[in-house]
Amino acid sequence: MGDGYTVSDTAQFRTDALTVANYFLSVPPFSQYRNFFNFFSVKVISNDSGNDHPGTATDESGGQPITSVDNYLESTFDYGGTHRCVYSSNTGLVFSIANTNFPQYDIVNVIVNTPYYGGCGGSVAFTSMNSSSPEVFVHEFGHSFANLSDEYDYGTGCAPGTVQKINVSQQTDTSLLVWKSWLTTAPIPTPAGTNCNLIGLYEGAQYCATNWYRPKCNCKMRALNQPFCEVCTERFICKIDTLVNLIDEYSPQNNALTVCKNAAQLFTVTSVKTIPNTIRTQWFVDNTLVVSNDTAFTFDASLFSTGLHQVKAVNYDTTLEVKKVLASYQQVWNVTVVDTIFIPCTVTASGNMQSPAPGISALPNPFNDHINIYADGIKQSLYNISINDVLGRVVNKTEVNATGNSFVTKLTTGNLNKGIYFLVITSDNFIFSKKIVKE
Repeated sequence: MGDGYTVSDTAQFRTDALTVANYFLSVPPFSQYRNFFNFFSVKVISNDSGNDHPGTATDESGGQPITSVDNYLESTFDYGGTHRCVYSSNTGLVFSIANTNFPQYDIVNVIVNTPYYGGCGGSVAFTSMNSSSPEVFVHEFGHSFANLSDEYDYGTGCAPGTVQKINVSQQTDTSLLVWKSWLTTAPIPTPAGTNCNLIGLYEGAQYCATNWYRPKCNCKMRALNQPFCEVCTERFICKIDTLVNLIDEYSPQNNALTVCKNAAQLFTVTSVKTIPNTIRTQWFVDNTLVVSNDTAFTFDASLFSTGLHQVKAVNYDTTLEVKKVLASYQQVWNVTVVDTIFIPCTVTASGNMQSPAPGISALPNPFNDHINIYADGIKQSLYNISINDVLGRVVNKTEVNATGNSFVTKLTTGNLNKGIYFLVITSDNFIFSKKIVKE
């Protein structure tokens, strides 16, 4: 969302928004999790360009003119008595606009149309469009999205205590330290400028030079143009994990299916992937693990008793950048296996068994260098024909455009290894599956 952008500034707002968003997605850990983020811009038109600068902060350094403008979101410099803090006392207006225009939002960020350095984080992250604004944006996002604290100090001491936050602490007892799982060989407290590649207990944080500690020498929550430390990175990933279901799509859509005893049903999930991908999928039947690390599973009904079974796909993140337990996401199907002996099994895409089924056969079966597909009593339609392995991967496929109520086609299979496969034929609202064997 923009503030201080007039009608004539709308093109600039789009450019600025894209600049900030693209930079954000280039910074770890967001670069690894870029598929988990969507950016949407909301144009907010102000009567004047820029924002207020009352000049009332105690740390005014000069060089920036005093201004009072008619900007819609009422952002201003000098917020809370700090010159560089750009914020608005009317964040309720920001949320009202977000709720009206894009109620699906998770977090709101405001970019302010001014070239002067500034920004602040809170329930909303604000940043100016100074040349450092992309870095400021990412830092402020740490506050508003992950509840991270500032790790820098103003050179003055503070009283001792035992208060702890996610990435700053007054606690020196390592058994109680909030980031104790990240500690290795660095001495505690950790002398300034030493062991900078390790997580330790560095004095100087939460605006205090003494009695407040941070995890690492440098971090983006302490200084711009630094990477996030491991503790802050873990916090981001944990927060992302609570907001994004790792299962983006799944098939079949129907959660209650009927599968004939002589047939098979293909199940698939599409995962939201990290870069490089650390998302894994496990498949369970009746809570017994059957397949690991594959996005597809073929349920061979002939291997299971008639009656009700549960097929479950579980997705989880295996990243090594988190020491805490991340959430797992699952999709469950209830599958009823029915006993049919004399007819082939056909199931509609909605999961309901058709009877009587069209006459579909695959000969020879077992097969060697080819297999012939015969279909009779079918509807005119385009039929997709595939041979899938036991993991659901397509190893051979073709299409048949049936202009009558039957067709015959031949699949060459000489390149397939010996073993069990599944013939899958689909068209609009029609799925046929049959186990076939290569000798």
